[in-house]
Amino acid sequence: MKKAIAIIAVIFLLLNTNSIYSQEVYFLFDGSYSGENREQQVLSKSFNAVFIVDVNQAIQKEFPCARISLLQDISRFCLPELELQRNPAFGDQKVEERKTKLLTHLNNSDYWVSFCFYPISDEMAIASLKCSDKKGKKLVNFAIETTSADLILSHSSQAVTKFIKELSKYEICPYTGTMNFEVKTERNEKTTDAYPIYCNGADKQYKKEVEINEKSVEIWKLNKTDKYLTDGSLSYTLREERLTNELNECYLCPSGRKGSRVYTEKIIQTANIEGLSIESVSKGKNIPDARTEITFLEDGTYTIEVMAASKTGDLKVKTEIHAEGTCDVINKPPVTITKKADVPLNLKLGPFPGSGIDKILSQNGSYQTEDPVTKEKTTVTYNFNLKRD
Repeated sequence: MKKAIAIIAVIFLLLNTNSIYSQEVYFLFDGSYSGENREQQVLSKSFNAVFIVDVNQAIQKEFPCARISLLQDISRFCLPELELQRNPAFGDQKVEERKTKLLTHLNNSDYWVSFCFYPISDEMAIASLKCSDKKGKKLVNFAIETTSADLILSHSSQAVTKFIKELSKYEICPYTGTMNFEVKTERNEKTTDAYPIYCNGADKQYKKEVEINEKSVEIWKLNKTDKYLTDGSLSYTLREERLTNELNECYLCPSGRKGSRVYTEKIIQTANIEGLSIESVSKGKNIPDARTEITFLEDGTYTIEVMAASKTGDLKVKTEIHAEGTCDVINKPPVTITKKADVPLNLKLGPFPGSGIDKILSQNGSYQTEDPVTKEKTTVTYNFNLKRD
């Protein structure tokens, strides 16, 4: 239960973004120029202008979901209207709508790109670029020395090529599609504890046997619908039997007398839980407590991590106890109580070959683990087929 609550908390943090329900992503480019004299400054502006044209084409080719805006364009179209407020002749004109439009555009940008290309000699130049997401995480940060000809004449300069390559390490355009996971656990354990004891002037025996048979099946049918957002269904069944048989031939009775006693305890736990929890909230709406995160690695591979939590369901615990012998005889009907339980999913798969430029990420397989303490065996079977624009 605590683990599921923790997963819900992490899911809420990751899903609390402005673009959660949008397949489009927005880049806001903010360029600056530099140079020791006017001639170099003019050339720097030319470098920047060529870069914007080339990078726009490259981004549209590799990441069709991306939309690009220039900060200076927004300022040129919107800020003059705001300046009207300082004019005494402004009168009753309203610019709140334009102001809101400007702030909304800035706030809705998923990535902020600052860049400056400038010459350092007649033939050489510096290309500097930084890209961060809206949480402030730096995705791209480089400054390279290149030629002026590369920045002006090349259809795709070194800076554009490097920028696209760095972006391919991230899920820019959301992958969407189906993900299916089956998690089976099984535990069959029998332990015996026996040793001689002495009472009433004779050698006696103590023996305790505990047998545990447990089996559970989780079937998660999920759909990744955005960068993190995931929904779907869960079906979970559990049956666990724990049988304890205890023989104590020197059992101590309340009267102080010792004698033979046989104690039997049988506990059966069963659960059937359906559906995903919907406690997370985004934009004022409840959403399923499930998320998927794809991480692209430096070596051209990726991992996929899936976290989800089920609805709260009923866990029935039936206990049956019997005891017979010299004293403390127990012969009562079984007692059944109902508890609340939920099921967490926390899987990290991979690495698999692939990068953020690939249009399809698809894998299937299975693996098995064993708890070194309880000897519980877990078999995970997975298949997913994710596509992007």
